[in-house]
Amino acid sequence: MLACFYYRLLKFREAPKEQKASEYWIIGKLVNTHIVGHLLALGAGALIVTNLIIAHPANCDPAGISRTVNQWYYGISRISF
Repeated sequence: MLACFYYRLLKFREAPKEQKASEYWIIGKLVNTHIVGHLLALGAGALIVTNLIIAHPANCDPAGISRTVNQWYYGISRISF
């Protein structure tokens, strides 16, 4: 799905202005609204804070962490880094 969206985004960038408004109106709204950028920045900030909180016990005592902390560490922290 992301590859398809990226392909359409590339086509959106190459298209003339008239075609952008008629054919790619959803991408046009996403690109031109400021709330999308703010939501992405908020999500990135939340991931940074979450990574700092989740990785702390694993970095302090790697052998002594519980399975739950280990699952959260590998599930979220490793992917988002």
